Parts: sequence; C-alpha cells; structure tokens
Amino acid sequence: MIDAIHPCPEALTATHWEKRKGSLPAGSELPARLKSLFRKHEAVDWKSLAAGWSRSCETPAALEQAFAERERSYRGQVLPLKREATEVTAAAQQLAKDKSAAKASLEAARSILEAAKRYAEAIDVGGLDLRKEFDRAHSGLAARAPGNGGAGAAGGDDDDAGSALLDPRRLLMQLTLCKRDPERRVQFGCVDGHDKQPGVLALHPKIGARKLMTTLQAETGVKTGACGTAWVEGTELMLQPEKPLAGLVKKLRDPVKASGFRVTRIVLWNADGTVFEQAAALDDDAAAAAPGAQTPATDPLHAFTTRLKAFLPLLAAAGNTPQAQAAKRLAGEAGVQARNGDFAAAQERLGEAEHLLGAAAATTGDTSVRTYAPLMPLWDTASEAAVEQASALVVELRKLDEPELDRMADDLLAAIERLLAPVAELVEDFDAFEDPERPEYAPDALRQVEAIRVDLDRNRLIAAADENPLGVPLHIGRTLRTALDDIAAVLQA
Repeated sequence: MIDAIHPCPEALTATHWEKRKGSLPAGSELPARLKSLFRKHEAVDWKSLAAGWSRSCETPAALEQAFAERERSYRGQVLPLKREATEVTAAAQQLAKDKSAAKASLEAARSILEAAKRYAEAIDVGGLDLRKEFDRAHSGLAARAPGNGGAGAAGGDDDDAGSALLDPRRLLMQLTLCKRDPERRVQFGCVDGHDKQPGVLALHPKIGARKLMTTLQAETGVKTGACGTAWVEGTELMLQPEKPLAGLVKKLRDPVKASGFRVTRIVLWNADGTVFEQAAALDDDAAAAAPGAQTPATDPLHAFTTRLKAFLPLLAAAGNTPQAQAAKRLAGEAGVQARNGDFAAAQERLGEAEHLLGAAAATTGDTSVRTYAPLMPLWDTASEAAVEQASALVVELRKLDEPELDRMADDLLAAIERLLAPVAELVEDFDAFEDPERPEYAPDALRQVEAIRVDLDRNRLIAAADENPLGVPLHIGRTLRTALDDIAAVLQA
C-alpha cells in the first residue's frame, strides 16, 4: 500500500488547489495544513520502503537488519503523517460546515476529506505490508537453506526438520488447531529433560509418532521418551501413548507451558479408553500474574479513556464559553496523541483541558448545551487501538505459516472492520448533533450504537482473539465496548 501514499495525493497538496482560484477561501487553515503535510511527506525516504525492498537480502541476518531499519523509518517518519492528515481533516471539516462558503470551497473540502481518510488508512496498511514482505522473504530464505527443502535437499519439509520440531511456536500452532476442532487427532512425540533443560513435546498431523520421537531423540541426545496420539478437549490436553511412561504428565508441564498454550489438565489414556494418569498442567494464578500482563489498572489506553469519559459531562456542562471551546480543542488533540500511542502527552493535554473547564464553570451556569465533538477522538482512539491489537495477533498467526490460521487472521480483521465502519460514519456526523434543528438524530444514532454493541457481544471471533493462546495481550472487545458505552451514555444525556 506504499503506492497509495506516495506520491502524495493531489487533493492533499496546496499547489493543486492554488491553481483553482477560489477553492480555498482566505482565512482558511487548510493551505497551511496541506503545506505542512506535504513538507513532511516529501522528507520520507519512500524509495527504501517500496515493495521489493527485500530482494537484495541474501541471508536471514541481512533481511532482519533491512527490515529493522525500515520499521524504524516507518514509525519515525510515516506514522506521524497520520497526525498531519488528522489536522488536515479537522480544517477541512471546519470549511465544510461553513454555510457561507462558496460551492467550489465545499467541493474542495469534500475532496480533501476523502483523500485524507484514504491516506490515513493506507498508512495503517503500509506498516502491515512491510511485515508481510519480511515474513514472505524470511520463509523463502529458510526454504532455500540446505536441509530445509531448498537446493540440495531431497524433498524436505521445514515442518519435518528436527530443529523446527523444537520450536515452541510449532507446538502452539498444533495445540491451537486441536482446540478449535475437538475431533482433530495428531501424533505426538516427547523426550525427557536433560542437564537442567526441560523436556520437549512435538505434535504433527502427518509425521508418524515413532518418527517424531526418534527425531527428537536425535536432536536432543536424550533417549527416554514416549509417543502416541494427542487431541484437545476444552481446556484439557489428551494423550494416548503407545507405551505408558511413568511421570509423563509432570514431564510435559514445562514444554506445554513454554509454548504459551493454556490447559488446565493433562490426561493420559490407555488404549482401552481408560485414564491411567492425570494432573493439573499449569499454575493458572502464576501465569495470570506473569510480568508484562496488562490489567485495567496498568493499561494506558484504559486509563486515558476512563479519564476522558469523566471529562465529557464536565465539558457538556461548561456551555459555549471561549474556555470551553479551547478545552474541546485540547481534548481533540489529546485523542490524536493517544491514537498515536503517546499516552503521557495525551494525559497532559487532557489535564490542560480539565484546568480550562474550571475557568469555564466559573463564568457560566448554562448546562443546556451538549457537545459531542470529543467523542470523535475517543472513538478514533479506541478503533485505532483495536486495529493495532488485532494486527499484532495477525502478525503472530502469519508467522506460523498455517493456512487455517491465515484464514482466521483475515476473518478477524474483517470482523473488526464490519464493527468499526458504521460507528465511524456516525461519529463523522456528531458535530451535526449540536445543531438545534436536528435533535431527532441522536435517538436514531443511539439505536444504531446499541445494535452494534449487541453484535460486538455476540462476536465469538473477537472473544477468541482476546483469549488467544499465543501470548499476545489483547482486549479488543473491552476497548470497543467501553467506547460504545461512552457514546451511548452521552447520546442518552
């Protein structure tokens, strides 16, 4: 999608509109905003980010270095352009609401709004495209490596290589697929730990159980092991070894835990269908308290949206004083900063807005004015966070190179898009709610928001993503639900 960003769309360049006399009226902020966006856009090294950048990388190390350089460039130079596009959007919206503006100006504002929206969307997708090219190139280099199915390998398969079977992500992938399909049966092989190294467990749908075990034995140098059939029922891992091995449940706790897959119990079955050993697999309390686990108390997005939620009624009660208008602008800027991940700056800017409201409250007693504008940055922040979280999970799913997981990733992104699109259309019209001639619009919008909230609560795919076993901390449902609740509360006021 880099070609959708560069060259800069004509509608986002001041020179394009300067040639059309009267398109941008005197006093409009748009020319300055467009010039600022274009100046920073041209400062980006777009050539290095163009598709095909990975072709010159001949080794995994060179590829990783090239990707790291481009990712830093993208984060440092391209992502900030979204803020520039947001400021262009705000100026264009202001012009679009000017009832005294000429027809040419209104048409220009609409063209700029549409172009800025596509531009911002392309920036989001461009970052994912960089990662996709890296993943494809990395897989290609691995496939060409001797012994991994490339030149000099006799029909090998990367999944079959002993070193690949030691990768916890391969185990996680197979366990995840088994959990999704309780009827799925795969072969397993395992070996004991050795010299303070934990044991190893491998699952595969095609390789025979004995071959799995002997391959692991050859890779680890450990002879003691077991093999058989494996499946998952709910939160329990079921194993049916060909031969019983004493203490096997205890031996398998570490490799299952290392994969990141959460099970409450490992159960060993005899060939006749009776259980001969079972025990709890993981300490769930300890896992929940693992370092880095996000909780509502430590999640910066949750902290910001909670504070913004408390701020909105205060802003509504502040009337239409100059202080209140300034506070509204500061809240919008805070939303942009939060959307860009700078929560410290967002909190500081929101604090400035709260301080201004103290002055506004002292100069007016009018609480009849309702304002909906701050809900736009609130929803933008929530939707951006939801997409970023989903993208993080998608990246991990694609690394596993499993068609079924690729489809799951595509379905997740599509599900989120279906939820985001109708709300985005609503919040774009929120400024119109302040028009006293359109009071009937709010009840209809409230009904739509409540319907979307019901769809979110019923969406099993998003719920499954939030509980993913890949170790990616997600709270997509909570993020969107909180924002929808905030919007509904204000519409009901």
